[in-house]
Amino acid sequence: YKAAENYHKESLTIIRNLYGDSHPTIATTYFNMAGLNAYQGNYDEAISLYEKAKTIWISFFGKDYPSVEKAENSIEIVRRKAKKSEETGK
Repeated sequence: YKAAENYHKESLTIIRNLYGDSHPTIATTYFNMAGLNAYQGNYDEAISLYEKAKTIWISFFGKDYPSVEKAENSIEIVRRKAKKSEETGK
């Protein structure tokens, strides 16, 4: 997973250089990085990245954009996983 994380970070750097910090492509990269973090159990980081993606999508497309709902659903799923992890100690 470390290689995937490095590729995402490299992608983020390239996209920032091309488009700036708040382009929809950056939101997609944040969303993908969030999924990787969630899978690895880094729930706080995943939620933060999903929130960043959601904010960018809202600013570009409005709150009714389908990816905004996808991010909101993902945040809720990760919050539930984090709570379950806390409760079970895993």
